[in-house]
Amino acid sequence: MYHRLSYRALGASQTAISPVTRVPKSKRAFATAQQDPPNAAAPKSNNQNLIIAAAIAAGAGGYWYYSHPNEVADLEAKAKRDEEELKKKARELGHATTARTEDAKKQTQTSLDSTIQAAEAKARQASEDAQAKYESYKSSAQKSLADARGSTENLYNEARATGEKKYDEAKAAAEKKQKEAKAGWGSWLGWGRSKSEEVKKEAKDAVDKHT
Repeated sequence: MYHRLSYRALGASQTAISPVTRVPKSKRAFATAQQDPPNAAAPKSNNQNLIIAAAIAAGAGGYWYYSHPNEVADLEAKAKRDEEELKKKARELGHATTARTEDAKKQTQTSLDSTIQAAEAKARQASEDAQAKYESYKSSAQKSLADARGSTENLYNEARATGEKKYDEAKAAAEKKQKEAKAGWGSWLGWGRSKSEEVKKEAKDAVDKHT
């Protein structure tokens, strides 16, 4: 490709060099013959100058290319090395980006796992606390119920014992009174018999005395 461009540049330089010697003459001819306005000839002159400059640059480039083959080879090798270096850096950048993406993904996953584990730990702790409170309330309620039941049973037993005691006391008092009454009745009956016998005896004695 460089050879074709150089040939074309050399050909263009050869075809464009010949007008260089004729340009001043044409300017002088136009200046003396018809004296056109300066603005009318300016665009054509500028175009010719650009063409001439491009041809000269191309010719100089082609000449330098053929006269410095080693430097050209060095430049081509350097360009190839630069291209390979750019490709290498692009690959390294791609690998680094992929690595950073993987690291970010792993960090995100680790953070997510940590958050999930913390939430699960809190849930388990809350469940255990709730279960412990439930067991405590249950134990307290059972103890209160047992205490109340025991207190009720104690009161019942005390009341029963008191009632039985009072019943026994009343029964004993009644039996005592009954015995006392029987004893008094027997004593009165005995006294009555003795009096009757005494009266009978006195009456008999009185009768015997008068007879």
